[in-house]
Amino acid sequence: MSVNNMDNEREFLDLPNEIIDIVLQNRGISFTDICSISQTCTKLQSLCLSNELWRRKLQQRWPKLLLRYSREQAHDWLKEFKTYTVVGRAVQKLVSQLSPRFYKLEEIPDDGFSDVVSLMEEHNAAEVIINELNEIIHDNDRFKNLTNKYYAVKLLRHIFHLHLTEKWKAHLQQPPDEQKLEKGATIISQWFQPTEDVTENSIIDRLDEIAERVKKNLPENLASKYTEGVPSLSTEQERVVLEIMNHVLYTEMGFHGNEENYYDENNSFINKVLDRKLGIPISLSVLYLSVARRLGVTCQCVNFPSHFLLKWKEHPMATVDKQYTFIDAFHGKFITEIGGDHTVFTDSIPHIEVYKRMLRNLINIARNHHHMRSTTTFLRDAVEMMLLTTPDDIDYQFLLVKIYMYLKINQEKVKDILLEMEIADEGRVSQVARLTAQVERSARENEELLQKKTKPKYRAENKEVRFSVGMVMKHKRYNYMCVIFGWDSTCQASREWIIQMGVHMLPRKDKQPFYNVLVEDGSIRYAADENLYHPDNYCEIPHPDVGKYFQEFTGQYYVMNNEKAEEYPDDIQETQTTVEGVGRGQ
Repeated sequence: MSVNNMDNEREFLDLPNEIIDIVLQNRGISFTDICSISQTCTKLQSLCLSNELWRRKLQQRWPKLLLRYSREQAHDWLKEFKTYTVVGRAVQKLVSQLSPRFYKLEEIPDDGFSDVVSLMEEHNAAEVIINELNEIIHDNDRFKNLTNKYYAVKLLRHIFHLHLTEKWKAHLQQPPDEQKLEKGATIISQWFQPTEDVTENSIIDRLDEIAERVKKNLPENLASKYTEGVPSLSTEQERVVLEIMNHVLYTEMGFHGNEENYYDENNSFINKVLDRKLGIPISLSVLYLSVARRLGVTCQCVNFPSHFLLKWKEHPMATVDKQYTFIDAFHGKFITEIGGDHTVFTDSIPHIEVYKRMLRNLINIARNHHHMRSTTTFLRDAVEMMLLTTPDDIDYQFLLVKIYMYLKINQEKVKDILLEMEIADEGRVSQVARLTAQVERSARENEELLQKKTKPKYRAENKEVRFSVGMVMKHKRYNYMCVIFGWDSTCQASREWIIQMGVHMLPRKDKQPFYNVLVEDGSIRYAADENLYHPDNYCEIPHPDVGKYFQEFTGQYYVMNNEKAEEYPDDIQETQTTVEGVGRGQ
């Protein structure tokens, strides 16, 4: 070491510890630099173990990860950083192994994620894995690494649900007066949106901001009461607070009920309600009650039959039937009284009943409104969470059995559920026996499918096939855009399907190539050769299964992944040549 370098080092070490700490926190100094610096002397070794330093380094490397940590607990940030580095690399490797293992199955069974679950349990690293999977999904190029993103979404859903299951159970086990409705609503939103950046901290912050906005609109004599926390208010003061809160929420901020698209699933998710200022009665009531509580006003939930309401005890000295003012959070207005026979529905309900109603709404949306993409997955999510909330409900158990059987997954779990149903209801013995036989047959079929060797389709043996896998096409009759992910030289559908779909009315009938296509609306269809053509403009096909078959979108066509390329080995070159030829006007 030169004399000048030694002098510089002494000058650096002579700086106050606080200054050295600030220098080490600089974004330009990486974690590997910190490790090297810590080896130089005892003083720097001690400073390099600073908990705040490693919190900053973790934040610099993974900026969204900190939002997932509880603010109420202390954390060893150096340990968290080490864990993330090790676990993150392992997760990337395990994700890349999912396509070779499960490509042939329609859906991955829960035990297919066991390696990642073991990794999570070994390192207590649920949040780390969730963040790493989100980084894979939301990288800087949405057109590349499509297969890894596809499987990362599947894995994220599973890991997130395992993580949320414990949080949900713990929340439901809290004493009713300690449960916060917005926390439950946040967990529900996270459950259905694992790829969205929804955190409890972010929801709390946004509700706090609304409450602060209301305080700023209060008369000075009332606003001053909040300087040392949430005050005790008279009912007259509570009325003023709620009236101003209504003005802030519904007039200034523009919250309102989504009457035009009432059955949009996003109306039920608190993060989407806050983003879009739209909701349904129950979600807007959760928001309203949560803000009111921050302002010192207690509202209670009322499970009114067709329109969820809140009630607030405005007249505590009146007779029981006159004590409450009802609040319609959907329209942002007060209701003085509920008339007629409806008074039997005005008792307040515990939070668990609010959650049940929210989940029933989501189940009904999934079952009755099939415009949604991935409807089966959405219904599965809703039923699984409902059974966490009401585990003994036989009807929902049976519905989950049907979903698993449709997806051909989780056969052992299905048999366990069927056994419980048989014990609970002896009248189902024959039905359970029949379903159990179907489940066992499905398990054998899956095993045979995984072991079956791929039989490639060569273009030289199918010269009548004009189009190839990966081409973006348009349907002549229905005008939808799609991408081809498979083909047959002639129609392989049943005679019933051919008649039902009018194939026998086509000029070339079923004696022409047919193509398996992923459609932009999220459906999968089987299209005749004569009904497809090259569009003038290509576009991305926003289908949830694109990544199952393709690894990249070039802007003109999709590039097959390794598993799909084994099925159609000639189509990579054929697609590239054909699309580029069309682009040149050949």
